[in-house]
Amino acid sequence: MAAEILPSGGKVIASGTTFFSDFEMTGDDMYSNVQITANILDWLKPERQVKVKTIKEIRDGMPENFGEIFVIEGRITAMSEAYSKTHNLNNAFFEVIYVQDETGGLTVFGVSQTKLPLGTKVRITGVSDQYEGDYQLQIKDETKDLIVLDDSIEVIETKLMSTADSMKKEKEGFLVKVQGKVTRIDDIKNSLYIVDDSGKEARVYVNGYIGDGSGDESKLGKWDSSIEVGDTVSAVGLASTDPEEPRLRVRNTAEIVKIDNVKY
Repeated sequence: MAAEILPSGGKVIASGTTFFSDFEMTGDDMYSNVQITANILDWLKPERQVKVKTIKEIRDGMPENFGEIFVIEGRITAMSEAYSKTHNLNNAFFEVIYVQDETGGLTVFGVSQTKLPLGTKVRITGVSDQYEGDYQLQIKDETKDLIVLDDSIEVIETKLMSTADSMKKEKEGFLVKVQGKVTRIDDIKNSLYIVDDSGKEARVYVNGYIGDGSGDESKLGKWDSSIEVGDTVSAVGLASTDPEEPRLRVRNTAEIVKIDNVKY
């Protein structure tokens, strides 16, 4: 079998035997050429032309644009599972990364095999959707829909926000840092609540499988045990939503820090 792209852009495939038929696509027979036929169809189809959008443009159109395909470019603010496992960090969400550009941040679902450290620049093609109220792009095939644009790493700085602003829907997706006094601790929701001068609590949430980057599994889902109600803390997380309420989804429990001698 031979394949060639002509000067005009056309594509030609020549083969000495029959390989393209309904039978060959069933996958029921060990002699069928399912994979080669699928590869040919993939090679022949026109290249998908989708304009890159800013994250803000996409988010501003949600939820009306759910189901549409979009392309974004940005840098990783929550590493991938594959990278975390390779380095024994326990600092990645299941099949989810977060991407941020100059205009906003967004949850991206469907990434588990690609090694993506913080600060990696990527291009994502996905379908706009939501999960438990959290807006996202959903990737169908990360080998095709996720492209690493360059090898340079530029870690995104956290955005310092008031506890009130960090809970707003329009801030969802951003990598956020808040600072305030602990008002309550909810062990059932694995959350602690802090408030600053804005007067509205921020919920700081930790998934049970997230650690402090040390690889110590005994620390999974736990923050500094000395933190009590009344303490002043700073916390870094991804502004997001779950069925309960808005939250800061912590990517590393070492980023929940008790601060001494701060007055409010």
